[in-house]
Amino acid sequence: MKNIKILISGAAFLLLICSTCKKDKFSNFSDIIDISSGAKLTNELGIYTGHFKSHNGNVNIRTDLKDFLSGVNYEGRITAWYVDDLEVIEAGNCGDFYVNEDIQLSNDGQGYSTGEFQGYDFIPNYIKNEVVGKHIRIKHIDTNNEIAYDEEFYVPNYIHIPEAAANRIEGSNFVSMQKNNCTITLSPDEKNNNGILIKFYYRGQLHGMSMDDIQNMEPSGEIARAIHLKEEPIDGRITIPEDFFEDIPSKAIITLYIGRGNGKNINYKGKTHFIRALTQQQLFVVLE
Repeated sequence: MKNIKILISGAAFLLLICSTCKKDKFSNFSDIIDISSGAKLTNELGIYTGHFKSHNGNVNIRTDLKDFLSGVNYEGRITAWYVDDLEVIEAGNCGDFYVNEDIQLSNDGQGYSTGEFQGYDFIPNYIKNEVVGKHIRIKHIDTNNEIAYDEEFYVPNYIHIPEAAANRIEGSNFVSMQKNNCTITLSPDEKNNNGILIKFYYRGQLHGMSMDDIQNMEPSGEIARAIHLKEEPIDGRITIPEDFFEDIPSKAIITLYIGRGNGKNINYKGKTHFIRALTQQQLFVVLE
């Protein structure tokens, strides 16, 4: 009887340790946030909340890598625009925006150097070589020719995930990942102070479905969630909490985004300007 009590006590102790370890393991994550259409946002996502909200005046630095496995087909864009009472106003009506003094922005995201159009590949190459992973300056001159702001701003470095290539499903652009032990490794950015944003979208598709199956699917609504890892891990290794994929079936095809970003609010004459940048990797994932 005494031995049985000792065994039970030992088992309870081990369970307590495991529970505590699990809590510690995920203590640096925010709550899981519903980002599906119509969901009410909270500030749990920290600076990344701003990526889902409109502000009066925005500069948006896009740094997309279209081919997430090979890194080719790079596209970059810096877009300047205004939102006033939810109505988009062209940036040209609100003054001028500049990056690093000499690159003037148009509201379609294409760049002009000292006022002269440089071609459609100029801004992507400029972002890749002179913006990503660097401190830049963003300047806005209003319609009265006054400087609304002239701010230094850090654009986070690219994210590369080795598992994307290592776990690629042969003959497809899908990446296989474990739902209950989803661990990824990403390239570090020591200057990133805003942690990592992880989000996914699931629209009911399963791996192995035929086109007829997909076309005959009953509308079931989108499941979309985000979670904020508050500090970027030194070794770049991240294990995503199992609850993040709760109720998502095995073989589900999700679109997973791993990103790091920066944002800055600037108040000027009663309006809030928001400078933002997000570098992310997009993965088409089959959850196993």
